[in-house]
Amino acid sequence: AHILLTYFSSSLLADLIFFVVGKFLSVLPKKTDFNLLSVVLFGSLAKGTDFKKSDIDLFIIVPSKKKYDETIDMECVGLSKGFGVEINPIVSEPTNLLTMLSEKGQNVGKEILKNKIILFGAEKFWELVFEVIK
Repeated sequence: AHILLTYFSSSLLADLIFFVVGKFLSVLPKKTDFNLLSVVLFGSLAKGTDFKKSDIDLFIIVPSKKKYDETIDMECVGLSKGFGVEINPIVSEPTNLLTMLSEKGQNVGKEILKNKIILFGAEKFWELVFEVIK
């Protein structure tokens, strides 16, 4: 928590981010046989810009997008309404991230690689990145 507190201008925002990730980790497994691989904060919060108007952009890696996409979206809508901050999840399977990182040109995967804060599953995230670099 201390890294995020020094990184963000507001400890309230850091608390909110940790709460959102904590919600994913505690609520989603109860709803399904959920297997969350990695959660990465990206966008303006990860870049360190525009804190006051920022939404929370999360890149969420799961084994099956089809299986978990709707559940994650519904949870984010509920959290967004409850806390008055927009939460934008991008749900992806590992193969999608590998494809994005391998492609030429700019895309979300490369944006995330440049400006990210890994909130959960750092080992899995870097394992995927290194697979592309090999």
